[in-house]
Amino acid sequence: MWAEASLPRRVAASVCALAVLSLLLPAWRWLTADALVADAPEKALARVPHHPRALESAAARAFTRQDTEAAESLARAAIAGRPLEARPYRILAAIYEERGRLAEARAAHAAAIAVAPSDAVARLWLASRLLAEGRFDEALGHVDRGLRARPDLASKVFPVLAGGLGNPDFVGALVAKLEAAPPWRLAFLEAAVRETGTIQTVLPLVEGIASSAGLTDREVRLVVSHLEREGRWEDLAAAWHRFVDDSAPGDGFLVDGGFEREPHGFGLGWRVSRIPGAVVGFSPARGSRGGGRALTVRFLDQRVAFQHVQQRLMMPEGRFRLSGEARADGLRARRGLRWDVRCEGRTEVLGGGPLLTGTVPWQPWQFEFEVPHGCPTQWLTLRLEAVGPSEQLVGGSAAFDGLLIERLGEGSPAGSPDLNAIDFQGGR
Repeated sequence: MWAEASLPRRVAASVCALAVLSLLLPAWRWLTADALVADAPEKALARVPHHPRALESAAARAFTRQDTEAAESLARAAIAGRPLEARPYRILAAIYEERGRLAEARAAHAAAIAVAPSDAVARLWLASRLLAEGRFDEALGHVDRGLRARPDLASKVFPVLAGGLGNPDFVGALVAKLEAAPPWRLAFLEAAVRETGTIQTVLPLVEGIASSAGLTDREVRLVVSHLEREGRWEDLAAAWHRFVDDSAPGDGFLVDGGFEREPHGFGLGWRVSRIPGAVVGFSPARGSRGGGRALTVRFLDQRVAFQHVQQRLMMPEGRFRLSGEARADGLRARRGLRWDVRCEGRTEVLGGGPLLTGTVPWQPWQFEFEVPHGCPTQWLTLRLEAVGPSEQLVGGSAAFDGLLIERLGEGSPAGSPDLNAIDFQGGR
């Protein structure tokens, strides 16, 4: 009885299942065809003859094996199936280019952009043609849109752009594009230096951007650091005062001798680096010459090879005097802490200040030194004088303010007493 009653239900269930299968079968074919599109487009087309993505892949494969007639037929079929897809147009463009029909190739790439404005490949192809024709503004418009859509293509595009930096007209067009600060600007400047091997070829571009829109901090650091690395000292000084510090220091040789600003960390500014066992900072405690801050160094009773406050100087050949004020608070060191000046890349000291130890109230100090011929740049360094690790154990603190460099004329008198002789050894 139960079996007889349930038979119609089972028949109805079977009919429903068949109906569902009949609905799913086309979808299943599409799904299995999709899985075959990349690796076996011909098999995908056997299952779904007009599968547009399979047609695209089959067209690309036919083009790869140089069967351009089949490739063109398949690409056109793909366009008929998906007219708003860019790839079939690009395949057609490649076929036309292979046949030397560049006008039709250009039209096909333009069609790809029309249906997919962010298509980077088509835009960059058009850009290459426009660059060759000297239509720089149009070309760079395509480059900009293309790189915004596909930043990964920059490694192929940047060398081409860098190769045009010797052309003033191209540089002018590039400045106009870069002054709008596209997201690829810094990466291009870095790549241009690498491609050309020198910052010199990039300077006209940088100057143009700076004049119209200004440079970011990272771009300024890039330019100044490369000038420094290449030893282009005059250009470095010009770039520093142009982009970083347009208020020339009072003595013309030392930047921010009163420590009023945060260290720049590059170029001609103060460089303060970290080292375990010492803390470098700035405090309002100042000497009579100072402004609002003083440089402070606190040592943590550890062994420290301290030489971690520096500034690059660019003084000409001649005699100079460096002066300042110093204070110490329980500074315990075998020899002491002092400033010295050395030529770039040399170990011999041109001049050094008095050694500071113990507890000393604010006192003035100075020392004279001579910059020899062949020493275009120098380093001013605050250094813990120590011979070996046994003399590097140091504790307490010191402060400095009001540093000033003055040039001494020939035959000029020493003037004030020799402050090197002042006893900065204020007790230990």
